[in-house]
This record gives sequence, structure tokens and C-alpha cells, in this order.
Amino acid sequence: MDLDCNGELDAAEFAACMSRPEFDRFLQARGLDIKETKVFFKMVAHNKG
Repeated sequence: MDLDCNGELDAAEFAACMSRPEFDRFLQARGLDIKETKVFFKMVAHNKG
């Protein structure tokens, strides 16, 4: 997911991965159905520790 290989995942990289149907299927197979990519990313990024 870290497309520029800088060791961090930014919102644009996450959105690029989320736009790929195979990644969406991967998440859904694990019970994750993410409708709002930006909101989900902000929630996860906010809890970064």
C-alpha cells in the first residue's frame, strides 16, 4: 500500500488501494465493508500511536 516506499501510508495511497476491486474483496472477505474511505482513513490515522 505504501506506493512511494517512504515507510508511511498517506490518504492518497490508501484511496488508491481502496479503488482496486481486488483489495475491496480482500477486506470484505475479512468482514470489513468500508464505504467512506476518507473517514475510515482519518479514524485509523487519528489512533496512530
